Amino acid sequence: MSLFNDVFVAKVVQEFRVLGGRDQTAGMKAIITGFEAYDSIHDPRWLAYMLATAFHETASTMQPVREAFWRTEDWRRKNLGYFPYYGRGYVQLTHQANYKKAGKDIGVDLVADPDLALRPNYAAHVMYKGMTEGWFRKDRQGPHMLQRYFGPDVDDPVGARNIINGREVKTVGGKKVTVAEIIADYHAVFLEALKDGQKHVQVRPGR
Repeated sequence: MSLFNDVFVAKVVQEFRVLGGRDQTAGMKAIITGFEAYDSIHDPRWLAYMLATAFHETASTMQPVREAFWRTEDWRRKNLGYFPYYGRGYVQLTHQANYKKAGKDIGVDLVADPDLALRPNYAAHVMYKGMTEGWFRKDRQGPHMLQRYFGPDVDDPVGARNIINGREVKTVGGKKVTVAEIIADYHAVFLEALKDGQKHVQVRPGR
């Protein structure tokens, strides 16, 4: 049975009403479908963290976005030194070398047409492979990947922000809080919804 189901959606929308829109629902489905296509472990913590990351990175739209999406293409051309290979997707794929690597992995030419990285299925592929194989960041211990933060002996949704970025700080309600903590809170909501969905979805007769 799919991890994307009515129970999951209802639970998420109960917590985040903005996710009740058609585009948001379609985005969550694309991410979950991508996860199920490539993942044989099905650790719900991994998927919950992907969903939480996308929720943050796309400003709650759950649709692949361009870097500085509130700006114009002309602004990006003038201000981003790696134009036209600026950030695109559920997570921000940047620089030509990474577009080449991701395109080869998907089987499309993202260098020739970087905007293909905005297709939900390709964006989901990039997020899954990038976060499980450590495409985006590394340190002395090696690549930052989901396995480092969620496994049999570790459960660290705050530390997992290192996969995408460092410890950015925002001011919320007059208090400073790390983006890592914000996303960890999102992660908890998505994880509970995934688990509830797994509990309540019934297997079809004959299967």
